[in-house]
Amino acid sequence: MFAAWRPQCVPALGNLTAWNTGTSLPAARAFHADGVLSDGRVLVMGGFNGTSYIATTSLGTVSGTAVTWVASTALPAVRYNHDAIVLPDGRVLVTGGQDASTNFQATTWLGTVSGTSITWVASTNLPATRSGHSAIVLPDGRVLITGGSNGTAQTTTWFGAVSGTTITWGASTALPAARVNHTSSVLPDGRVLVTGGFDGGSYQATTWLGTVSGTTITWVASTALPAARKNPRANTLPDGRVLVTGGYNSTAQDTTWLGTVSGTTINWANSTALPAVRSYHTASMLRDWRVLVTGGWGGTYQATTWLSSWSGTGC
Repeated sequence: MFAAWRPQCVPALGNLTAWNTGTSLPAARAFHADGVLSDGRVLVMGGFNGTSYIATTSLGTVSGTAVTWVASTALPAVRYNHDAIVLPDGRVLVTGGQDASTNFQATTWLGTVSGTSITWVASTNLPATRSGHSAIVLPDGRVLITGGSNGTAQTTTWFGAVSGTTITWGASTALPAARVNHTSSVLPDGRVLVTGGFDGGSYQATTWLGTVSGTTITWVASTALPAARKNPRANTLPDGRVLVTGGYNSTAQDTTWLGTVSGTTINWANSTALPAVRSYHTASMLRDWRVLVTGGWGGTYQATTWLSSWSGTGC
């Protein structure tokens, strides 16, 4: 997830001291996607509620620990296990996922938000169908898609250059191994960090650091997560650390880890656990650098939201 907004100062975050309960989503969902808009609002899109696949979207305005959720324009079609990012121009890009018949999709949609409505337009399809992939925006504005599944876990990576309502997709250097329901994050030095996921047979703790040069990526192995996780969430903090929350490993997990990156190694440290186990949730980095966790699965499908508290001094 990428937000076009950037602060004028970088707060000094200390320890993650607590998770505070926020206003629940209008309805339970997991396998959904999120994005933080340039005005600071959070957009939640699609998913699955245990009974129905969802196209609905909700816009959330955060004030303290309260979130005011309002319905917005639904996606053009049902999607779950898709991904969404906010582009530098403020538009929302939704990629891939599965439909109401669980078919894998290559569709992409661009959404322009105005007030509480969204104008969705079709854009250039991905080169192939993908679900459970990861999408990020690189410092140069290009989109990077890694891994995912079309029935089989994949190693593929694609760069996307967005121009108007079209996207030029091109293949890049494959991941070292197949991954689906992993995370990808952009570090302050521009490198890409891929963590965890599923390889089609087992849950994974592996991490890779990728250095982007033109249309190629040099992948190197880094320090594994403390334990294997499928579908955790990862956020890069303003001090460069990476926060990994929840995920699945035979059961949903409540663990959180903070990773400090130095060269090609990462020092992973246990942090304050989520209030309950969660997987297939989202974690949005807000303008004040708090992390908002929404929905997910914890034995049942959930509508809960939690906001992180930090011991840092701020700006």
